[in-house]
Amino acid sequence: MEKTTVLITGCSSGIGLGLAARLAADTARRFKVYATMRDLAKGERLLERLGGCCPDTLEVLQLDVTDPCSLAAAAQRVQGQRLDVLGTALPGAPTIPRVAGGTSLGLPALPRALGADAKSWEVPAVLGLGWDVFSRAGVQELGLGVPRVTGPSIGKDPHVLVFWHLDGARECEGGSGASSPALCPAVCNAGVGLMGPLETCSDQAMKTIFDVNLFGAIRTIQAFLPAMKRRRAGRIIVSSSIGGLQGLPFNSVYCASKFAVEGLCESLAIVLRPFNIHLTLVECGPVNTSFLANLQRPDPEGSELQGLDAETRGLYHRYLRHCQSLFHDAAQEVEEVLQVFVEAIGTPCPPLRCVTTQLFAPLSRLRLASPDGSAYVRAMHDFVFGRGEAGGDQP
Repeated sequence: MEKTTVLITGCSSGIGLGLAARLAADTARRFKVYATMRDLAKGERLLERLGGCCPDTLEVLQLDVTDPCSLAAAAQRVQGQRLDVLGTALPGAPTIPRVAGGTSLGLPALPRALGADAKSWEVPAVLGLGWDVFSRAGVQELGLGVPRVTGPSIGKDPHVLVFWHLDGARECEGGSGASSPALCPAVCNAGVGLMGPLETCSDQAMKTIFDVNLFGAIRTIQAFLPAMKRRRAGRIIVSSSIGGLQGLPFNSVYCASKFAVEGLCESLAIVLRPFNIHLTLVECGPVNTSFLANLQRPDPEGSELQGLDAETRGLYHRYLRHCQSLFHDAAQEVEEVLQVFVEAIGTPCPPLRCVTTQLFAPLSRLRLASPDGSAYVRAMHDFVFGRGEAGGDQP
């Protein structure tokens, strides 16, 4: 079975590490993972997670997305490999099928859906995608990807399903049967954070945020996109954030970098459509990783805030308490977020955007429903700081 080649940036911790480990440990050995990170010394954590080396499914590479020479070296190392996926988080387990209208169904309900309305499950043959037929028992045994029914005739036998997967081409129902390369996913996951009052953000800190979050993603895509275009197939998965969809207090520079990433990818997705290259943004909310602990932020009791007005200092104190409470009560586990990456990879036509949490959905809807933005600003203020007077250092 031909492996799907995946390159992931930012694998030293968090989502990148979890995704690389999940794919490399896939029991069906479907993936060859190039797990990249700036500091190779941190690769030991990934190897420990896997219980040792996995030469057939994992290779750890040095890659600093801010260094063009480092990117060129990584691209040279992967050259000759058919890169299928570029990005930060990818699939390693079966996902839930989705029918027309976005309804999720578990496998036990699938035969009923087929019998009731088989035509709604039709999926046209897509160039470059492969299909195989397995029994329900075989699906459970092999742990294949997202099921997609290719024709209404399948509905006559509820014990037979058609599963689309990433393991090279098979003869498609109604298709030519011509072989084509497996999809090549890439995951752009490397990122850094910057929190604090705007007055405390130095030029260097702001440049670093954009150099990693925006220009790092651009450089990575530039390095591998030409080969994907020549093959007319590929997947690019970019780790984004709720902060790329809506402004968050005391995250102005971070949100600016993620807003830019959203614009970059939305524009690029339009151009890549004719090349059969799918680009997906995975927009995360609070996740239980080391991201919050590692991001740059001024100490609320430190000298950086001494020149600020008392009201802004008070708001910043309250925001930090809000963050601690939010992460304690509502942060997602890494495995839950990885499943969103899995679904983005395991569908023939992935969406441009996947949100991992509905925590901010009411605010997102309000932002779209309020053309002048004033209702969103008030609502976000009340969500973070509470209703009433904003100033002071009161809980």
